[in-house]
Amino acid sequence: MDPIKLVKSIPSGTKIEGLRESLIKIFYDHEIQMSLSAGVAKIFATDLSNLSKRLRTNQKRGVSFDASETICSVCKEPISIDCKCPREPFLII
Repeated sequence: MDPIKLVKSIPSGTKIEGLRESLIKIFYDHEIQMSLSAGVAKIFATDLSNLSKRLRTNQKRGVSFDASETICSVCKEPISIDCKCPREPFLII
């Protein structure tokens, strides 16, 4: 709840006992909540950046496999230099 909207909804001239102390606490709590939200957003942004970099690095790496035991995804024959596939041998990982 937005404390400013709450205060504006109180009719002018209305006397409410303990209102001042309650409003101070509401504003203080709201300020803490906004500060925590900003901190969490910074942490998420940093985590997102770090994880994205790690993902890109891992995606660039080669994948080791034994070609003699690997089947071409197009012609279904073992991958080799003599592959008779109309295209270059293709491997789906």
